[in-house]
Amino acid sequence: MSVDRSLQLLLYWRAEQAEMEAPPPPRASELLRRARPWWLRMPEEFDRGVARLFQTRLNLGYALEGGPARQRGATVPALLPGPDGERLGYVRVTYLSIRDDRLRLRFTLDDQTARLDATLALTFVADPSGAPLLEAAAHEAGDHEYRAECPLPPELAAEWSRLRVTDAMPFRLIVRSDVDHLPWHP
Repeated sequence: MSVDRSLQLLLYWRAEQAEMEAPPPPRASELLRRARPWWLRMPEEFDRGVARLFQTRLNLGYALEGGPARQRGATVPALLPGPDGERLGYVRVTYLSIRDDRLRLRFTLDDQTARLDATLALTFVADPSGAPLLEAAAHEAGDHEYRAECPLPPELAAEWSRLRVTDAMPFRLIVRSDVDHLPWHP
């Protein structure tokens, strides 16, 4: 038997083994459930988060302060995950760009001692209506800074394209550690 034939048989055998060990595929209803945003799957949890998020008063003074370039930028009220549950806080937007209907955002955490996961799920909530706008994954970029990039609906892209990093942001954030619910999670 040739080496090529032996290798081919080995690969077929391994593929059969993997097929037998694999869990059954999810049902169509489960795939549809996973594709829905978390605020539609867990509306009570979303409503509680929004109510808590709007307890935070917007502090625009931070955006007007001088200081190093990394400290400039708009502050955005955020509901942040913590060891004892959610906590209210702020993130500081350090970079904001909208091109080709894509949002590119960098932000730092208000509490430099806070340690969050390397990947976070962001839910953008309209200010002041509290309506969910979109979801994005944010990845740690070092020094308590996170980066996010996601597609924007055309109407949001047109509206937000005029924003500057020091402007009051038209959103607040719900930050979650469970990125598994994001459909594009790696």
